[in-house]
Amino acid sequence: MAELAQLCIDITERYSLIVASNRGPVEYRSADNGELVPRHTSGGVVTALGALPDGTDLTWVSSALGEADRRASSSAGLSKIPKPIPQFTGSIKFVKPSRRVYHKYYNIICNPLLWFLHHYMWNTPYSPNVDSTVYDAWSSGYLQVNQTFASGIIEEVDASSKPSLVMLHDYHLYLCAGMLRKMRPDLMIQHYVHVPWPEARYWNMLPQDIVNEICASLCKTNILGFQTMADSRNFLSTVELSDLDTTIDWGNQTISMDGHTCKLKIYPMGINPSEVVSISQSPRVIERRRTLMESSTDISIVRIDRAEPSKNIVRALKAYEILLKNRKDLCGRVTFWACIVPSRSHIRQYQRYLEEIRQEIARINTGYSTDTWAPVVALIENNYLQAVAAMTFYDVLLVNTISEGTNLIAQEGPLINSRNGVVVLSNTSGVYPSLKEGVISVSPADLEGTSDALARAISLTPEERESKQILLRNSIQAMSLSNWLSVQFADLMDI
Repeated sequence: MAELAQLCIDITERYSLIVASNRGPVEYRSADNGELVPRHTSGGVVTALGALPDGTDLTWVSSALGEADRRASSSAGLSKIPKPIPQFTGSIKFVKPSRRVYHKYYNIICNPLLWFLHHYMWNTPYSPNVDSTVYDAWSSGYLQVNQTFASGIIEEVDASSKPSLVMLHDYHLYLCAGMLRKMRPDLMIQHYVHVPWPEARYWNMLPQDIVNEICASLCKTNILGFQTMADSRNFLSTVELSDLDTTIDWGNQTISMDGHTCKLKIYPMGINPSEVVSISQSPRVIERRRTLMESSTDISIVRIDRAEPSKNIVRALKAYEILLKNRKDLCGRVTFWACIVPSRSHIRQYQRYLEEIRQEIARINTGYSTDTWAPVVALIENNYLQAVAAMTFYDVLLVNTISEGTNLIAQEGPLINSRNGVVVLSNTSGVYPSLKEGVISVSPADLEGTSDALARAISLTPEERESKQILLRNSIQAMSLSNWLSVQFADLMDI
């Protein structure tokens, strides 16, 4: 943490630091009396940059997500709102595209088009269908919102007496770097992609012009960051198969285009270990653990995730059912804790997937329950403290996701688990390359293999369990959020 603090001082002495993401760290609500009340938000980007030391001087540019955000921005009478809440000591600058434009940007392009692409979630014989609605949303939604962000960022660049460093985040702002480079050729730009980058031919499902625009813009960054080396290689392949005139250096992981060179870097994103441990030791978590343990059995298998198709929860339940069929001796002795958070309920595919999860749980419980035992305990709600409590007592933590950028649960669990529990982790998870030495790996579609992995995890000796726990904790500590940020700042200082 001391290294990060010094790097933040060095960075902010040299640069005016500007962060941009669709969702920022502060969101306003209107109280009953009309007063605007700011609150700290959640989300991957906000959590990641929450590791910045207190007092770091930065401006965070984000979308005004509601009417209260718009009112707060207008009533401030300033281009940005300084220190809106104690948890965030920088300034907030809201960009305010019209609601119609934002709807096209977010609900047609970002979700589900780009999100589904990045997570291999299309049913390709039937979707996507890139029709006139998508083309219109791209040009008069996604492009316009990115331009609004770029203009807002340039306002802050021009207002600073120092050179600016712009850190862009995720798939919402893919066109922003190219716009910024065109307006200010000497600007220092980093873009970090939090989601997996799919293999090149999957991108060919989109019109080539759209793929070219995305790749050309990202090539205009100074540093383009990814979670894994596979993501970086996939991006290079996507550029190579595009119509862009580029020079790719696979060995050095660089792309040169129009006289500019972009460097690709790998930054596996971790968690804040001390914060997670502190939460796990709070009175509310301890009390919730006590309540859960009252209905627990000898062996606890825990599955925690959002109800999204890419999380593969239905297959996790099917693999567990195979375990019960093959190991009759476990019936009555094992409990599957399904801690499921409803997600993106406005998207039809997500609504349907949550219903499939409920049906699978009901089917297994109907087939195997006794008067004193239910094989699956469903906790379907957004309750982080309850999830933390479950992580403290698992014997097996099952994380069989299909595709994702990183996975926080696979990192939080080993830090706070008190039983040397074993992590069963899919080899397609973004965090797998960093944790593979301490987990039992599975392929996400392999039901028999996942069932076997659960059985193996249950049968490990105490010494084997402890050994894996130590390996995981060492890896997780090494990739903490403070280290994640420190490496990025060090790379930026070297340019």
